[in-house]
This record gives sequence, C-alpha cells and structure tokens, in this order.
Amino acid sequence: AQSTGDELWEPVKALGNYLDDAGMTGEIKIRLAAEKGLEGSDISVTTNGAVVRLDGTVTNAAQASLAERVARDLGNIKGVVNNLRVKR
Repeated sequence: AQSTGDELWEPVKALGNYLDDAGMTGEIKIRLAAEKGLEGSDISVTTNGAVVRLDGTVTNAAQASLAERVARDLGNIKGVVNNLRVKR
C-alpha cells in the first residue's frame, strides 16, 4: 500500500492539539485568578480536545457559574465541564 504521508502528520497534529489545550488551560487560569468575584475559591483547570474541565471548590453557586462563564468566554472552547463544589 502506498503512503499518502498523512500518517506522518498525526504526531504533529497531536502535539499541536496538546499545545492548544495547554494554552487554553493557562489562559483560563490567568483569567480566573484576575476575576474579582472568585475570592476564596480553589479551582483547577484542565483542557482536553478544547473541552475545559473545572474542578475544586467555590464559596457559593454564583462563583461556580462565574468560573464557567469565564472559561466559556475564552473562545475556541468546545465545551465546559463544571465539577465545582460549593464549600460547606
């Protein structure tokens, strides 16, 4: 079978996706840290395939919604999984 060369680009595409995800994660972390309404929260951010996952704790439901909105506002995001829990 003759190769079209596409399979040679797969590792490059995978690396590009990883770097895109890492860049999104970093930018969202910066935006969350700068957001005035998120004091007292402990939020971790991961991104995989342009889907952002928020984990950790917030002081109230409004903070959970705000954090999700900050993540969605980045652009180029396919979705946000909000697993934030309100501290008791």
